Amino acid sequence: MRTEWNEINIAIDADSLCYKACYRHQVPGGVDIEQAFMEFGYEIGKIKSAVFKLVKYEPGDKVVPIIVLSPKKTFRNELSSEYKSSRKEKEPIHGIKQLKLMIMHRVPQVSMVVPGIEADDVIIYLANNENMLISAIDKDVLHASPTSCYNYNQRRWENSSMTWEIEAWYVKQALMGDSGDNIKGAEDIGEVRAQTFINKYEGDMFSWSHFVDMFGDESLALLAMNLVRMDRVFKIDGKFVHNPWEPFDEDNIYWEQ
Repeated sequence: MRTEWNEINIAIDADSLCYKACYRHQVPGGVDIEQAFMEFGYEIGKIKSAVFKLVKYEPGDKVVPIIVLSPKKTFRNELSSEYKSSRKEKEPIHGIKQLKLMIMHRVPQVSMVVPGIEADDVIIYLANNENMLISAIDKDVLHASPTSCYNYNQRRWENSSMTWEIEAWYVKQALMGDSGDNIKGAEDIGEVRAQTFINKYEGDMFSWSHFVDMFGDESLALLAMNLVRMDRVFKIDGKFVHNPWEPFDEDNIYWEQ
């Protein structure tokens, strides 16, 4: 008789799940928070079920979700006062903060909010350092994960990325910028020119001086890279901290002058 069972963890960037659950259960002047919580739990259940379609398992094995929620302000707001400042709702969605508090209160053993750090940074840390499966819908997370990532909007698993591919993705995003998050890229650089830059260095080290030339200002280039990167979160004495990126850090093997 089997006496041990496997426990499979999946870290979930649950911000969009909270938004969707509250959006669907708006009522005049507010939100039906219990219905929103029930729908949130239902969506988490579907993500757990998807894990069993990916991994080999035996009866008795279980999937444990790690529900990660973002705080209102993060280190990116400190780096740039314009970060996400262009996001404005036509009509306010009631209940998102209330739902997050309810989740933290009702399932504290599997949920977390890390002060000053967004959910996507936390789940990328867990993928990088604990080899954890992750789940999200943000394109940045899908391209920057070294482990399999379940896209819970598309209901499909995305393949993991190699380390150079992840670095190239950060370079591309920094050059292009992100209008949704109000991150400014290099002037007049779109996807084609950004990809042309990357192709020059395929599989090799990137030139920091060339990258800076694309921006015309080193401080702007450094700011863009720090805003788009999700690999600068570490744990010190059990606490998550953010450490800004520099092109010539000791552990940086992808950049040269």
